[in-house]
Amino acid sequence: MSHQHAHQEQGRIVEIDGKDIAKVDLMEPLHPVSDLLYKTTRYLFASGRFTVNAPFKGFLLYGPVGTGKTELVKQVTRRLAYDMQDKAVVKLIPVDSAVIASPRWGESEQVFNEIFSHVKELRRQTINPKVVILFDDIESLMLARGMSAAREWHYSLNSVLFHLVDNLNPSETMIFATTNRLDLMDIAIKTRLYSVEVPAVPMETLMEAAQKLLDSMLGPEKSKDKDKVLKDVESRLRALEHPNIRDTRQFTIMSCIELGALSE
Repeated sequence: MSHQHAHQEQGRIVEIDGKDIAKVDLMEPLHPVSDLLYKTTRYLFASGRFTVNAPFKGFLLYGPVGTGKTELVKQVTRRLAYDMQDKAVVKLIPVDSAVIASPRWGESEQVFNEIFSHVKELRRQTINPKVVILFDDIESLMLARGMSAAREWHYSLNSVLFHLVDNLNPSETMIFATTNRLDLMDIAIKTRLYSVEVPAVPMETLMEAAQKLLDSMLGPEKSKDKDKVLKDVESRLRALEHPNIRDTRQFTIMSCIELGALSE
C-alpha cells in the first residue's frame, strides 16, 4: 500500500496518509497542547517501550465547540508523518462517532471491529506503520452509564470499544478522541485516554484573526471600513457564550457584506 495516495476508502473506513494532510497554522493558544500531543505520541511511536500494558492508549481532547480539536489532531499527525518519514509511515483514520452511533443492534459494534481489523491489515501490508485513530464527538458513543440518555446498546458499544482499546499497543496505534461534553463521558474511557483540555481562544486572538482576514479581503485604502467591520464583529462575538474561530470568520465575511465594505 503506497503512502503516495492521499487516502483510501475500504468499506466504511477512510485511511489518510499523514503527509497528505493540508498544513494549517494553528492559533497561538493551541501551540502548547499541540506540542504536548506531538512529543508524547512521537515518544510512544519511536521508543516502543510500552505495549498493551501502557498506562494510557491515547488522548481525550475536551473543550468548547469550535476550539480546533479536530484540526489539532490532524496537524499533529501531519507533523509526525514528516518528522518520522525515514522510519515509519504515519496514517490517520478519522471516525465520525455520530455516524457510527446507529441504533441498529450490532451494526456499530461491527464498524468498530472493521476499524481495528483494518489497522491489523495495514500492519501486514505496510512497513512500520504508525496509526492515529480519531474519534470525533465521542460522547455520541461513550455515554456515562446510568445517564437517562444512555441505552442498552450504548453499554454494548462501550464494552466492545474498551476491549479493542485495551488490546492496542500505543507504540503502533494511538487513539485521539474529541468531545465538548466531558460530563457525558463514561468514566472508563477517561481511564484509558489521557484527558487534555483544549482552551477557548481569547477574544484578543479572535480579533487578530478577524483583522488578518479583513486585510486579505479589503485593500489598505479601506481602513475606515475595516474599523467599522471590526467593531461589528467584536460586538457579535461578545454576544456569544463561547465564541470561536469559526464564528469569527463567518461574522467577518457577513459584516463586510452587510456593512457594504465589499461594494465596488
